[in-house]
Order: sequence, then structure tokens, then C-alpha cells
Amino acid sequence: DFCLSRGLGDVYKRQLEARARRYERMFDEAPEALALMCRVSGRVIEINETAAELFGTSRKRCLGEHVQELGLGAAVIGQLSERARARQDHGFPEPVACSITRGGEERALLAFASPMTDDSESPLCVAFHDVTDHERALSHMRTYHEQFLRAQALTQVGSWEIDLKTGQWFWSDQLFRLHGLEPGRTADAALWIESVYEDDKLRVRDALEAAFVTPSCFELSYRVEIDGEIHMIETMGELRGEGAEAAFYGTSQDVTERVRSVDELRAYADQLELANQDLQEFACVASHDLQEPLRKVMAFSDRLRSRYSDQLDDRAQDYLARVQGSAERMKTLIEDLLELSRVATNTHHVEEIDARAMIEDLVDMFEVRLESTGGRVEVEVEGMMEGDPVQLRQLLQNLISNGLKFHEPGTPPLVRVFGRVTDEAPASILDLTPRRSYELVVEDEGIGMPQEMCGCIFEPFKRLHGRSSKYDGSGIGLAICRKIVERHGGEIRVDSAKGLGTRFTVHVPIDLLSAP
Repeated sequence: DFCLSRGLGDVYKRQLEARARRYERMFDEAPEALALMCRVSGRVIEINETAAELFGTSRKRCLGEHVQELGLGAAVIGQLSERARARQDHGFPEPVACSITRGGEERALLAFASPMTDDSESPLCVAFHDVTDHERALSHMRTYHEQFLRAQALTQVGSWEIDLKTGQWFWSDQLFRLHGLEPGRTADAALWIESVYEDDKLRVRDALEAAFVTPSCFELSYRVEIDGEIHMIETMGELRGEGAEAAFYGTSQDVTERVRSVDELRAYADQLELANQDLQEFACVASHDLQEPLRKVMAFSDRLRSRYSDQLDDRAQDYLARVQGSAERMKTLIEDLLELSRVATNTHHVEEIDARAMIEDLVDMFEVRLESTGGRVEVEVEGMMEGDPVQLRQLLQNLISNGLKFHEPGTPPLVRVFGRVTDEAPASILDLTPRRSYELVVEDEGIGMPQEMCGCIFEPFKRLHGRSSKYDGSGIGLAICRKIVERHGGEIRVDSAKGLGTRFTVHVPIDLLSAP
């Protein structure tokens, strides 16, 4: 019997040893960071390679070390003991959040503790989980979510989702606010319809019902009333997924300010239309009512000079000459005003134009002036341009005429005209792609002007030289040039320096024929 008992004891002992080796191997090779710790002293009894690597040291150096030596706080062992007792009482583990610094970087850990036995002083088996990447991901998600919520609030946009399988609705907080509701309520079709302005409820109900019958894209505009003020909401959504995964996703935006701006623009456009009509009426008045008395002044002053000239003394002759000169200037001003009003009100006729042919024809028109002054017009123009041929001809005529006019006495004027198709025109604010345009450059070697005066020469009746100077004109020609260029959607600028000539650069779009 003794031998039998001893033999059974040896077998049992070997089984226990084998089991212990198996558990030890499982502990050592576990992918989790595991450690046995004394809950009384807070020292490490055993630790596996994964945990030693987590703490940035070796197993040998960890054994017998206090938790503080591993980089954990002194209070961690006490917290782990409390969590272990709670697990014994309630049957589920509650982690302890802690951190270590490794390689200059702080790592976030979650530690789960379990007692080895029911003894209150038994060692703790602690599993450490590195949740640094997880915490960072959560932090990024929270940041993105906060940015998303701020963006929705700034843009007055709310989002919604409808699960077609479960019928569950989701509204973002901003969507509740757009409808004058507190976030957190249960969203559904009834709430949507309830929040809509009374006169729009039936239309919104019909639109929602139609969307559920034949799910597809969804667009709807309606009004809501918030604190006695009407707001316009624009909603768009689309169906995504198929079968059980099908769902409506969409956004709603408060477009009240945009609608109000459109209404204001329409009202402004109506005012401009009325102003154009007034301008046309003024042109008629200037053409008939103003010119008629002026003609009489000029006619009777001519008769006075022809019939009674010999009866007038020198002072009377001077007065009469001044009257006739003023009447002539008044006639020129009225004609120039009429010309400016025609540019602003006449129908804009666009066609393709041979730029070189038009400019050479203009040069022929200046033949008499060129012969009398010994001046020249040099032309380097190629390609076709687009626009109103009458207005563009007037534009070039005014610019070339200026170049021939403003020169030093005794110095033959020289004007150069360049023209080419280019992509260098300033782009639209809303379209960063440069527009193709026709670039016209008219430059001279005349008297020039101070650069600071270049910004005001396009104003009507703005003259840099007084009426007593040798340079005639009413100061309306360049105002007409600017109006013509603006009507073509282009740009005109001037560069000049006193005594060094003047350079006008014009860009006129060449996609006018294809424009809507």
C-alpha cells in the first residue's frame, strides 16, 4: 500500500509540475503584457517578455522592482488592489488608466488586475494594454467631430440620415437648430413636417411620401418660422446602398441670406433698368430740347456778326467771339454726352473682327492729320478678335487719336499699335483658369502724364489740360473707352510718365460668341 501511495504521489507531482511548466510557458509566451505583483509591497514577482518590452527594459531587471521603477505612479498598485476586490465582488474587471514614458514619449495604458487566490493578500496578475494609438485615434475623431459641428454651425448646414430598413432617422444637432428645435429629440417624418411653416406642410409631406415610394435623389425647399422670423431651408439628399443597406443621406441648409441677396440683386437690376430708361430719355432730351436752343444761339450770333460786325466796337466783337466759342464748346459737350449714353444703352452686337483690317482702315482715316504733323502709326496686329465692331472701332479711334494729339510742338507724333491673342488676361474671381482674350496695346512717345494721374483720366470730362491749352477736347473720350471695354467684359489700364509717353493696354475676351 505504501508503495502504491508513493507511486500515485509521484504521478500527481509530475502532473502538477507539467501543468506548472505549461502555465509558465503560456505566461512567458503570451502576446499580452503580463506581470505578477505583490499587492502589499508593490513589487514585481514575475513578468513576461511582452511586458518587459512594453516598459522598455529586461525581465531580469524588472524582477523585485517597485512599480514606480517601471515608470508607473506610486498609487497604481493600490488602485489595482481595489479593482481586484471589485472583480471578486462583482465578477467583472474594471481597468486602471495609467501611463509610462518610453523613449521620451508618453504611452497610455489600461491595466486589468485579477487576484491569484481568494486571499486578500495574494499576488495580482496584471494585464497591461497599450492604448496610445487608440487614444490618439479617439482624440482625432473627437477633434474632427468638433470641427464638423463648428463647420455645420458656421455654414448653417445640418445633416440627416434615414435607414430604409429600420425606418430610423438621424438628425445632426445643427439640423434641429435649423428647424427651431432643441437637439436630442426623436427625429422622424412627423417631426420634420411639424417644424415646417404652415403653408408648406402639405408640399413637404407629399415630397417625403414620394421619396419613400420611389427612392432616388431628393430636393426640396421650404420655410420654417423661428421666433417670429421666416427662414428658407434648402434640402438635398440621395439614396445610397442597396437592399438592407439602403439609406437616405442628405443635408439641409439655411439659405435665407442667399435668397434675400438674390431678391436685392433683382431689385437692383430693376433699378438699373429704370436708370437706363432715364438715361435714354435724357439722351433724347439732350438730342432735341438742349440742342434746339443752342442752334438758335449759334445761328443768331452768326447773323449778328455777318450783318452788324462793322457797327460793333472791339469790346463788342470780343464778347461776341466768346459767346460763339462757348456755344461751340457746349455743342461738343452735348454731342460727347450723347455718344457716351449710346455706348451704355445701345444693343450690344458681337461678331468676329479682323483686327488688322479694322486698324489699317482707321490709320487711313487719320491720313490728313498724319500728313500735317509728319506723324506715323505703326501696326503689329495679328489674329481675330470678338466684340461689337462699331464700339471697338470707336475705342481704337479714341486711343490712336489721343496718341497723335498729345505730342510736343515740332515733334512728329509716333503711335504704335500691337494686337495678339493671349491667355494672360486676369482670371475671374470665381474661375481660376485664365480666359483667352485679345490684347490691344496703343502706345505713344508724346508728352505723357504723372503716374498718379492715370487713375482719374477715365472719368467723364476729366481734362489734364485747361481749355486755354493747345490740346483741344472735352475729356469724354477715355470715359467712352472705359465704358466700351466694360461692356465687353474686359479690362483697360494705362501706364505713363511725364515726358516719356503713354501706354494703354486693353484685354477683351474672345469667347463672347460662345457665351450664353
